[in-house]
Formats: sequence, structure tokens, C-alpha cells
Amino acid sequence: RHGISGENRTVLALMPGGDESELREFALLVRLFKYMCICGERFDLIVLHAETDLYRKGQRSKIEFCAEREGCRAFLCRDGGIHPLSEAELSEEEKTALARLCDVKINLAAPLSSLRGKNGSFFEISAEAEKDLLHKTEKHAFARVPAPRGVVEQNESGFFTERGFAVKKGHGGAPFATVAANEKFGFIATENSLGFSYFENSALGKLTPHTADAMREDAGERIILRVYEDFEERVYEDFDLCATASFAEFGENGARYRGNVRTAAYTVEVYPDAVKPMKKISVRITGGGELRTALFFIAVPCLGERPERAGRYVFEQAGKCIFAASVFENPVTLALASSAEDVRLFTDEAAVLSDGRIFCGGGDIAAICARGSAGADFYLAALTADFGRSELTGFLRDGGFRRCEPAPIFDSINIRTGKSLFDLSVNRLFPYQTYYSRFTARAGFYQVGGAYGFRDQLQDSLSFIENAPQLCREQILRCASHQYREGDVAHWWHVYAGRETGLRSRYSDDLLWLPFALCEYVEKTGTSARPRWTRASTRDMKPLWKRVREMWQSTHCLPQSSRGHAALAHTGL
Repeated sequence: RHGISGENRTVLALMPGGDESELREFALLVRLFKYMCICGERFDLIVLHAETDLYRKGQRSKIEFCAEREGCRAFLCRDGGIHPLSEAELSEEEKTALARLCDVKINLAAPLSSLRGKNGSFFEISAEAEKDLLHKTEKHAFARVPAPRGVVEQNESGFFTERGFAVKKGHGGAPFATVAANEKFGFIATENSLGFSYFENSALGKLTPHTADAMREDAGERIILRVYEDFEERVYEDFDLCATASFAEFGENGARYRGNVRTAAYTVEVYPDAVKPMKKISVRITGGGELRTALFFIAVPCLGERPERAGRYVFEQAGKCIFAASVFENPVTLALASSAEDVRLFTDEAAVLSDGRIFCGGGDIAAICARGSAGADFYLAALTADFGRSELTGFLRDGGFRRCEPAPIFDSINIRTGKSLFDLSVNRLFPYQTYYSRFTARAGFYQVGGAYGFRDQLQDSLSFIENAPQLCREQILRCASHQYREGDVAHWWHVYAGRETGLRSRYSDDLLWLPFALCEYVEKTGTSARPRWTRASTRDMKPLWKRVREMWQSTHCLPQSSRGHAALAHTGL
């Protein structure tokens, strides 16, 4: 209601009097806010003030002027910015919610310097601890590694290979991304990041956060290599292995990163399991026998549609696994695991940065550390009623990971024109993008929709009529089952946790695409529209009001919501 998304960490600053001393303290807080933004840390700064003149809003004007004077005008009332709020504008419920959900609460009636040791958010640390917490991770690529094998063609951004594309770092454009998924689980990886993972629905079922920024890569999952200096346990250097890689190789249903760190060469491979809702991150290091190293796999929980803040998760450690569950009702638990011998578990980012010497007591991340110089295997999984902790433990014990291979439909297209890049594109790259981005994950780098679109997927399915007609058939039936008894359809809908939510609308072009796709399917396959399998469920729900063009509806997944059937030919009519 007040322009605060709830997706960022929140600092609540109380300004009960609004006098000059409080404004001076607020100016200091704005400078701190600006400094944190420069360091890459964003949060919402909410200023709750007492306004005596609700018409002229003089107190709000003073706050905005102070923020403008400190060079933060552009941050006023923006996401991740400064939000002046009058107590008179808030209900008691809103005040209580702000006080309970904020990460830091500051009363500007007292000098900020006096809060040390009294406010739980401010405490003194030693110079060594400060150095540990300010420790930076190296993210720049080092010496080049050999070009990938099987190169078909090269351009300024990288190499087209027989199975995908290898991104060459430093190309200067927007980051490249790839989608890998099975029917229940998937992830989107980018050239400098492991990206984010999801369960069942890429929008509603996120396991780790996604920024939805077309120029900024996600940082919710990281693989960090820590290299210790000789005989000095406190002196070390961290390397983000995805960011420092020379090449990010995006193959079919997976990603591979290759690079060098000092004298060692490394590869990071990421693939989903064929059936289970999980992925495997395999790290291998060669040529670094003299280096003392440790590998960290770090994940920030985000169990749901929006990135959640610290304090909303309960972390548990068991053996070589760490679990993060939401304090709210959520059917999914995030799990991290490793098959390495020497493993340490962390839920505190300060502990990771300081190598276990500093603990702030909060639970904000899930991290697994594996010591050794040869590499390690890590797993990220979504635990549900069908795949719980005992199944995960048995899975790891038996080594049951089975890589999800590319769909067999890609082997059925074989066009040869003599132009290698064109042949590669139409035979493998374009079908792969359509199948995994549009059908399986229903997501891309910057648009993570997660929903089925009535017209969108029907259009996409037509491209598979020749080589995979079953995909087109399934989509026709799926869309036909989302037509209502009155003839209108669901424009788009989400499927997650046993429920469907979506938009029922009067968009007219949706009604044209179903008969068009059905006619194309019948013509190309020679299949009649009358056999038994072509009978589709129709929905019997409250119709749209006369002047209402669209309406949000939520229901249990079919067949619970199905009340009737109609021949598919009649549905198309």
C-alpha cells in the first residue's frame, strides 16, 4: 500500500519528535544507507514520523529534503529505497506488522553512537573480525583455458558447439542463461552464477531467489573455492568458481563452468536428476595438489513466490545435510547435502566469511563446506511428502543420482543444408529452447512466468507436430480442459501444490487458437477428432459477470474441479 514490496531487508527508523537533533541522526542514517548501496547491499529504510500537519506534511518535506541533500533523491519511495511514513497514515495493525517484521529498529531520539551494546543490531567487533566480515570474493576470470571441443562456429560472444553454446567471458553484453529441468524440478543458470532453482513452478515454487533484472545475475546460489595461504589459517582468498570461469558451457539440460585459480584448473558441472526434485553440483580440481583449499556451496532460501528475509526460516542440521523450512505454511523444504568426507555446515553468513570464527546467531543462509583439494559433489533438493528426509538420506547413501538426459525429440530432427550453424540451430538449439523454456520450466532469464498460457503454449506446440506430435496433443487437451461451460477460457493458469490459480478472461484470440491447433494436428497426423482420448474436461464454475472482462480464480487441480465432459471437436467449436 505504501510502495514497500516486502522483498528486501527492512530498517525501521522512529522519529517521534521530528526536531533538529533527530534530523541530524537521520542524515547520518541516510549516509549509511548510501554507503551500503555502493557496497551492493540494498534494503528498505522506513522512517516512521509523527506528522502534526496532515495537509502540508511539513515533517515529510523535511525528511525528503534531508534525503535529497545527501544525494538520495532518486531512492525516495522506490523499491530498496527510503520511505517516509506518517503514524497517522498507518493502522494499528500496520504499525505492529512493521515493528515485528523489520530487521533493524532504531529510535532516532537517541544518537546512533549510543546504540552500541544496547541495540541488538549494533555491537562492537575487533579489527580482525571486521577484516573477516569485509572479506571480498574474487569474481574476475583469470588465465584462459582451452576452447571447448566440437566447435561448430565462433562469434564475439563465444562458441557454438555440437551440443550447445560456450560463453566466452568479457563479451560485454547482457548475460547468457540456460534452462535445465525435469518434470518437477529445474534451474536457470547464467554465465557467472548458478542462478536459481525451483520446484514444480518456476514462479510460485522458487527454492532460491531470482532478481528478475535483465542485466543483473542472481546470487542466491554460489560455489566458492577458499585457498589458504601456507601455514596461515586466518589468511585466505575466496573465488566464485562460476564468475571466475573462462567459459560457461551451456549444453543440453545442464551447465558446465571451466577456469583456473592460481595453479589449479577446475570444472563445475550442474545437472538435474532424471526423476527426483534435485540437482547435483559436481566440482573437480586438478593441478592444485600443493594448495590447501575448501569448497563452499551456499544457498539463500526463498521458499515461495517472493524472496524471503532472514528470520523466516528454521534451519536444521543432520549428518551431511542441512534443511531450511519456512515458518509459514509451505509444503516444500530446501535441502543441501554433500557426499564429501570432511563436511562442515553453516547457517550464518558471518561464519562462512570468517571461516567459522564469528557467529552472529542468525539463520540467513544454508552452506556446506567440504575440505580437500580434489573437489566435491553437492546436492540441492526440494523435500516434499513424496521425497522426504529419509528418501534423501537413502538416495545419498546408495549414490542414486541419475542425470536427466535431453528429451529424445531432439534426435528426431535431421536437417542438412551445408550451413553448419543453421543446421545446429534448427536441429537442436531452437527445439531445446522451445521445449525446456516454454513447456517444462515456462521460464527464462528475466521473465520467470511459471504459468501455462492458453494461446502461448498452443502456438509453441505447433512447432513439434512433425517430430513430437504427442506434445501438441497433450497441450491441446490441457487447454481444452481449461474451457468453461459458458465457452470462455482461462487466459493463463499456475499449477502448484495441488492447486490451480489463474485468470479467467474474455480475450477473444484465445478462442481462435484452440480450433486452429486442433485442425493443424488432425491435418498433419491424420488423427480423427472423435476418438475417446479426445474427450476433454470442461469447467463448471461461477461465470464472469456481464461487465467483467477478467477474474482471478483459484481451485483444486483437475479432476476435482471438473464437472462435465464434451467432445473435443465440440470444445473447439
